[in-house]
Order: sequence, then structure tokens, then C-alpha cells
Amino acid sequence: MSSNRNNKLLLIFILCTPIVVMALSSTMFKTGLFVPQTTTNRGILLEPTLTVDKLNINGGSLWLNKQVDPLWSIVILPTNKCLNECEQALYLTRQIHIALGKEANRVQRILIDEPITSLKEELHNQHPRLNYLPPQVQSYDPLEKLVKHNFPNDNVGIFLVDPHGNIIMQYGVKQNGQDLLKDIKHLLKISLIG
Repeated sequence: MSSNRNNKLLLIFILCTPIVVMALSSTMFKTGLFVPQTTTNRGILLEPTLTVDKLNINGGSLWLNKQVDPLWSIVILPTNKCLNECEQALYLTRQIHIALGKEANRVQRILIDEPITSLKEELHNQHPRLNYLPPQVQSYDPLEKLVKHNFPNDNVGIFLVDPHGNIIMQYGVKQNGQDLLKDIKHLLKISLIG
């Protein structure tokens, strides 16, 4: 008799578990109770997400080589000519790119600037895997506003763009490089794209 009762209790428990889980998850979704308020990302998550095609950057695509699959992109955007802070951002992103090791082929670095002709060769020697896009004031204006809003003392913005062209995170040039490195490693680990 006791075995029969235990079996009934077990059956009731098994049948009620999905109902309780659904009720709790619905309550969490509708009320926000028990939802974590912190995130693990170290950059500023851009919400709503901007996209490369809506900003009409490079005809809606950051894929400079159409023969390869779309990559994750680290975009360096100077708000004026590429000077000291820009050089600092280029150095920082180059070190991050190197630190990615075997995953480095999944990431491209793009400088949105036309380097002065005399500096172009020097930049190419120091940053051989750096790509360039010419500045288009109207396209980059929302990104420049983000730089001034989120990092008012910076003249350079660093943005992380996913392979679908979503500009998802922003970093300051004075921010610790480990922040961007940890975020991009985490994204590359969990991402099935790029």
C-alpha cells in the first residue's frame, strides 16, 4: 500500500513539474522578478542595435573580401584625423587580434579613415592586417554621436560588429584591452557564425 502511495506521489510530482516551471517562467517574464540585472559583457551593449546596412556603411556591408565568409569586425572610428588616440586604438586592437591566436582568422579590423599618404605605408607596415574604409560623414554620424555620448573625452570609438552587420558593442580607447578581448573570445566561443 505504501509503495502504491509513493508511486502516485511520484506521478503527481512528475506531472506538476512542467506546470510549475511554466508558471514561474511566465511570472519572471511578465514581472521581471528574479531576472539578473547584471551582464557579463565589458563593453557598452548598444540598444537598439545599429546595423551596417541601415547606416549605409560601405554599401551595407563590411565584408571587404566577398570570397570569404563574413567575419566579426572590430571597427575603429576616429571622430577627427587619426592622431595619438587613434594610434593607441590601432595598437590596442592589433594586440587583441594577435591574442586571439587561432581564432584571429574569424575577426577583421577596420579603420574608418583615409590615412595621410605619408602615413599610409607606415600604418601598413605596423598593421598589415588592417583594412580601411573611407569616411562617409552621413553614414558614421550616429556612431560619432555614440562616441561623444558614451566616452565624451575620447576622439576615437571602437565598435564590435557581428557577421550579420549588427553593431553590438562599443568600447573606449582608454578602456582596458582585456575587456574587448574577453568579450570577443566569449562571442567567438558561443557563435556558430563568422
